[in-house]
Formats: sequence, C-alpha cells, structure tokens
Amino acid sequence: MLQTAVNRWPLLPFVFAVGCAVPIKATISPAELFREVQRAESRRDGEAPAIRRASGAAQRELRIAALAALARSEQPGTASVAISLLGDRDPEVATWAAFALSRLREPAAETALWSAARSVSVVPEEVVLGLGHSGTATVGPHLLSLLDDPRPKVRGAAALSLGLMAKRLPGALAPELYAPKLSALIVDPDRDVRFGAVYGLFRVGGAPAAVALIPALADRDPEVRAHAVRGLAAGKASPHVLDPVGSDPDWRVRAEVAKAFGLMGAAQPDEGKAAVARLLAIVPREFARFRQDRLSAGRATHVLKEVIQSASQLGADGRRVLDAMERAPWSTEGLSEETVADQARLSCALAFALDRADGEIKRVRACGAPTVPEWRRLELVARLLGARADAQAVEQLSNLAQHQDPRVRVAAASALGEVPGDLSSSALLALTGSNDPFLRGAAIELLAQPGRNRPAGFVRQLGQLLGGIQPEEDPSLLVGLLDAAGALAQEGQSLLPTLEALAQDPRPAVRRRAAEAAAKISGQPLRLLPADPGPGAPPADARRWRMTLATHRGPIELELFGDVAPRTTGALVDLARSGFYDGKTFHRIVADFVAQGGCPRGDGWGGPGYTVLSEGSPLPFVRGAVGIATSGLDTGGSQFFIMHSYHPHLDGQYTLVGRVTAGIEVVDALQEDDLITTVTVGLTATPR
Repeated sequence: MLQTAVNRWPLLPFVFAVGCAVPIKATISPAELFREVQRAESRRDGEAPAIRRASGAAQRELRIAALAALARSEQPGTASVAISLLGDRDPEVATWAAFALSRLREPAAETALWSAARSVSVVPEEVVLGLGHSGTATVGPHLLSLLDDPRPKVRGAAALSLGLMAKRLPGALAPELYAPKLSALIVDPDRDVRFGAVYGLFRVGGAPAAVALIPALADRDPEVRAHAVRGLAAGKASPHVLDPVGSDPDWRVRAEVAKAFGLMGAAQPDEGKAAVARLLAIVPREFARFRQDRLSAGRATHVLKEVIQSASQLGADGRRVLDAMERAPWSTEGLSEETVADQARLSCALAFALDRADGEIKRVRACGAPTVPEWRRLELVARLLGARADAQAVEQLSNLAQHQDPRVRVAAASALGEVPGDLSSSALLALTGSNDPFLRGAAIELLAQPGRNRPAGFVRQLGQLLGGIQPEEDPSLLVGLLDAAGALAQEGQSLLPTLEALAQDPRPAVRRRAAEAAAKISGQPLRLLPADPGPGAPPADARRWRMTLATHRGPIELELFGDVAPRTTGALVDLARSGFYDGKTFHRIVADFVAQGGCPRGDGWGGPGYTVLSEGSPLPFVRGAVGIATSGLDTGGSQFFIMHSYHPHLDGQYTLVGRVTAGIEVVDALQEDDLITTVTVGLTATPR
C-alpha cells in the first residue's frame, strides 16, 4: 500500500500537451480530445461530453485524464463514468476510477466501491482506500471483514480506511468491536499492514485500542512507533508506558513522546508528576544533541519545543521543567550560525511559556534578538494579550493592528479573536474597514465565528465588501469573506442575491464558495454552472522537473510531477524561474508533520497574486511528499509543504505536486524563518 504507492509515483502519465480547446467533432484526434478534457477540468465541468468520450478511448492516458477531470470537478451526478472504469483492464485507470468515486461521495459511488472491493479483477487496495476516504459508517463492518484478507495490500488498506473513517466520523466505530481485529495486525510481517493497524487503532481510540498499541512501540519502523505514541496519548495511557521510546533514535518519535507527556499529564492530574519527571529527563539529552551539528540542532529544537508546550499544560509541576530549561547552558560558543538561530527561536518559545505562566509580557519583548525578527516577537506579545482578555489588552491589540508591519497587524486581529464576548467585537468591526485586505479578511472571519455576538452593522459591512468584489482580485483573499457569509446562516439572508451572483463568477474558488455559502443560508443547494476560469496562473507544464532549494542547512532536491499536476508544476516552475522564491522562508513548521514555505509575506497569508486549480490525485502524502497549501479547493498559490511523515488524512485533499529526492535530512532540521536563498529548476531525465 504505502511503499507500493511510492513506487507508482513515476506513473500516471498525461502525455498530451495541454492547450486551447477545440469543438468536439465526429472525428477527433487523441491530442484534440485530451485538450477538450483539460478544458472541461479547468471549467470544473464533470458533465462535459469530452469526458465521457475520453473515458471510452483506447488510450489509457485519455481514460486517466477523463477520470482526473471528473475527480477534480467534484460535480454531483457524474459518478457513472468512474463506475464504468472501476473494472478497467489497466490498474492505473482502475486506481483513478476509485479515486474519482471517493471524491464524488455519492451513494452510487459507495455501492460501486464496495462491490469492487470484493473483486480480484481490479486494484483492490485503492478501492478499499476510496471507501475509507468517503464511505459512511455502514461500510465499517465490511472493512472489518477485509482485515482477514490474505492479501497484505488489502489488509493494510482496510486498516488504514477504518482509521480514516474514524477520523471523519467521530464515534461511528465502536472501539470494542474494531480494536480486537486491528490489534491482531500489530505483529503482521508486512510493514504497511502494521502501519495501517496502528493508524486505525489510534483513530478508533478507546481503552482497548490504547492497550493494543503498546507492543507497536517496539516496531522497527519509526512511523509505526510515532503513531503508536499518538494513540497512547489519545487513549490516556500512563506516561511510564512510553519509557521504551523516550530516547528513540528517530527525532519524530521523540517529538511525539514529548507531546504525549503533556496530553497524558493534563488529562490525568494524578499522572502529572510522572509526566514532568520524564520531560525533565528529556531536556539534557536533547541539549546534548543540540550541540552536535546544525542538522542535529534542528531536530533537537523540534523536541525541545514540544517539551516546552507540554510543560505549559501541566501547571505548577510543569513550571519545574520551564525553570530547568531557563537554567540550561545557553552559550553560543562553538555553535554554527544555524544552531545559534535555533537557540534564539527556542529561547522565544520558552520566554512565551514563562510569560504566560506568570501573567506578564516581559521576556518575549527582547527574546532571541537580533536573530528573531521583531515582528515575530510582537506576534508573541499579541498572543499573550489575547490570552489576558481584558479591556486594556483589547486597546493594546487595537493599537498593534495599526502597526506598520502587515504581519503584526494580522497577528493582532487574530489575538483579538481570542478575546471572548462583546469586549473585542467593536474593535474587530473597526478593522473590517481597513485598507489592508488581509487584516480586513481576518477580522471578518473572526466576527463570523459561531457563538460570537456580532455588532450592529456587521452584515451590512460584509454585504458591501462582497458586492464590491472585482474580477481581478486574488480569489484567495475572497474565500474567507464567502465562508464568513455562509457561517451567518439565517442571519445572512440579505446576502443571498449577492452570493447567487458570485456563484456565476468565472473563478472556480469564488464560484464554489459562493454557492456553498448561499446553500448554508437558504438551506437549498445551488447548482454550480461550469465557466472558463480566464487568465491568471502560468500555463500548465506536463513535464517532470527538478527543483533545488538552497538553504543555509543544505540543499533540498525535489522532483515535480508535471504529468500528474501540470497546472501546479507550471506555476511553481514559473515562480522559481522569476526568482520569486529567492529570499523567502519556511514560515510554518509542525514537528512530525510538515515544513511549509513559499509565502511572500513570511506569515502564511500571502501568495503570488493568482490561484491555481487543485489537482488532487491518488498519490499518498508519505514522508518527503510535496503538497500545495490552500484555503480550500482551487486556492493554491506559491505556498508548498513537505511532509515529515505520512499522514493519510491529507491524501486526495491537497495537490501532491512532487517529492524530495535528496536532502530529507535537511527538511527534518528546518525551523521557522529558515531562509530559502535560491531556487533553481531543470527538466529531469525520468522516463514517463
């Protein structure tokens, strides 16, 4: 399943050039038909005649292209084409058919997937995974029966699918029913079966699942061990259970262990002291690793940040850990420039935790200077003010919202959103009139949150903003406004005419979100009509490219899958060639999850000024996979993320555009604000 999926990455070729559309004719060449399918995909037109015609073509590339267009359009009532290809003689076609059905989420799709899951004439694991991504709880017992399948791929897919279903449908799978059979697979000889079993147990949860996960801590695969730790933390196991992996050789497992101690101690106060004792033991070990080399320092920083976060959850007992870290040797003598920077960032994380514990704003004002930029320190100040939640804090945050740095302004608005009740609503309403579109959008999204008392005039202000949307505006700045309108439900009745008009917008992201918002307000679905997206993103590029990111820690080499995600590849190559990425940073790091970069602002709110259509595929987000960060379908841009580990719930939800081919150890060490000095691109020699 997982390893097999990785080995399939060079496949799924779209070999025809992407170009302009031509009318469907009685006789049409494969290249012309391919272009028509691509146009249908761009228009999000799953009912286009070209898709049905290509689905019956002799060329496998055309059948795959038709299914990709169908999956990416997500248009209701179009499942029949994918159903007809589930039994295709070509396994890759059958894989795409299963993926398309999982994205369409229709009753007929679920029935077809389950029927195909019992067949040996198709690629069964992909069909089973399709059920995990989209099936209802009624297929749970069927997936349970597949755990006994003699084929390892099917067993692994069924276990993984149960985990995916449990995540999508909390409480739908009874632990006492599913945990025993999943537990039996913990010792399966196949690595992917064991991973699926651990993931399934982690998501199903409950005491039976937690007990079953203990043997997985001894697994030889670090991702199996890491997910076992996550499951044991969620299952409220005792901290001593994690002793065998407390000093695990893999940093990802150690980071999960540090995180788990905070969860365990907070959920079970009588275990707080045991959790603190183990956090204290981690500190000197990680500081020793911190001083080894710049890559070890980056990995140790991940773990130490999790220690700080966990200690912050454990009250007075946890304060002992923070004090011990404050007393630790912070000398920079003999450290590399990168390690000095890691130490500065770590000191700010510690300063924030100590200030929050003490109810003051003192240490963060100067922490990490001059390495940590001022706007990052002011972001911490804003978060501390938001936690105080009093009138004085609201006044100070309102002042920060006028700061000259746009990143500080948005951080201040986000912190205002943490202040409950009417205290901050008037301040947020004032920000909706800002000339800064990012600040304005943040304020509106916060005011639209459920449970917030909205001040008079908010709906009118939102209506004026929606009515003033211009055709050339970046859709990524608009979807938040549309989501805010939908969150108002009945309160937003006056916005319906504007939303119905925006549902005809040529930009797919605007069109879709406007229709969804209108449906939430009216209670009636609004049919989306296909439309040409018009100019915007650079041309698609179906070739495979090599992209090298130069960083201070070392190079990271990527392979871009133009044959799977041509629009995204074309955009990334164009941005790299223009120098867009030079001098940008990795602005978001989540240990054992992702390293994310490519934002021109450096805070995650920016993009290239246009959006790129989403290009979901069956490829899995395994370790080293490169995906595109979005704020929903069809809102991709310049921001990308690289996976530390496999997280199955991302599969199909985001565009997977490539993989790391060299430098994954550099990715592991990356920290917030690490610089991308230059980016170079070139065509690969990988055969298609």
